[in-house]
Amino acid sequence: MGVDYYVERGCALQRHLTPPGFLAAMTRRRHAQLFAARELVIEGRAVQIQIPGGALPVHTVRDGQLVETTVTAADLDGELAPWAPRCDGCSARSTDQPFGCYGFIGYPIRAATEAWLVERAMAMGLGAAVTVNVLDQMGIAGDHVAQLRRRGRTFFESTEACRGAWQLGDGSALVVSSDRILDLALFALPKAFAQLFPLAAVLLGLVPVELATVDRIVGWMKFPRSLPPHLVPPPAAAEHQSFVDYFQLLIATARGGFELVVDG
Repeated sequence: MGVDYYVERGCALQRHLTPPGFLAAMTRRRHAQLFAARELVIEGRAVQIQIPGGALPVHTVRDGQLVETTVTAADLDGELAPWAPRCDGCSARSTDQPFGCYGFIGYPIRAATEAWLVERAMAMGLGAAVTVNVLDQMGIAGDHVAQLRRRGRTFFESTEACRGAWQLGDGSALVVSSDRILDLALFALPKAFAQLFPLAAVLLGLVPVELATVDRIVGWMKFPRSLPPHLVPPPAAAEHQSFVDYFQLLIATARGGFELVVDG
């Protein structure tokens, strides 16, 4: 269970399958990859696995309902194999592998990853503080993520959000929480990508800190296409790889003027 996402660019395969069909096909392919695997790397940790032959039952949650499907090794290449060569040179991919426009973030999200996200935001200094202030005015405060967190440890390893704070001149503090960062990155951003990505790029540390000035942020929000040349990919971090991959696709989405689809 987790967050499925992909870059919507309207390629031939996406048009052929339609967005719901494309997402379903990518999810089946991800499940079927278990048949070819001998170990899984989960946030930097290698886990040995042994999959029985035949079919594998998979349980997912969609719209609050538990859905059971069955995948087989044939699902790995069957319906999608003829389309793989068309992925060559696609600018919507985060890797050079076929169907690299798709990714997945598994639940529960680790507390260490939430701390890493807050550390990246805090490292952006004044730019991130300004971004948090703007998000306050837009009503993006992390409420949706906080609601998910209250459901126990299904979605998050920790029952408490990670927090950082900037001390202001009047003695008060401006707080940034992992609830707000995740709410922006996973749930608000896909609904208004062009409008919100300049704020997300700053808060997620996808622009050089020296460029994250008030004037620059305002300019990027007015003219979103002026931002992509300044985007920088995150450094490799095996223990947070699912989010590193997600950030890579955010950059690809912005550079290509595409749309982002998230189902989680």
